[in-house]
Amino acid sequence: MWQRCSYSQTYNTETLLCEGSTPAVTWQEALRGATNDTTANYDDWQVPNIKELASILEHSCTEPSINEVVFLGTKSQNYWSSTSGVSSMSSAWVYQFDSGLNSLRPKTSDVYLRLVRYEK
Repeated sequence: MWQRCSYSQTYNTETLLCEGSTPAVTWQEALRGATNDTTANYDDWQVPNIKELASILEHSCTEPSINEVVFLGTKSQNYWSSTSGVSSMSSAWVYQFDSGLNSLRPKTSDVYLRLVRYEK
């Protein structure tokens, strides 16, 4: 289950829009934010790994390269994954949703976030 809106936004069921600001956060802040997030009254949200994040890319779309009907409030920017770089543990993989390309970013970078959880 994915968050419909970007991290820290709320989905308004009346207007069918995401409301609130979307902060860019460091990797550590993303991990902490996932632990503390209670969207839709769930408390088991996680930062997606790189394969999970890749699964919501929509390569037929650009700017953003995601289904905007399903995933509202997506920035055409980088989004964190929980996957660290192999050769550089001080970096983590991100996907850029304007182009659909992935890259490594220093974990101290300010990057956007969308969380995922598993049905129990």
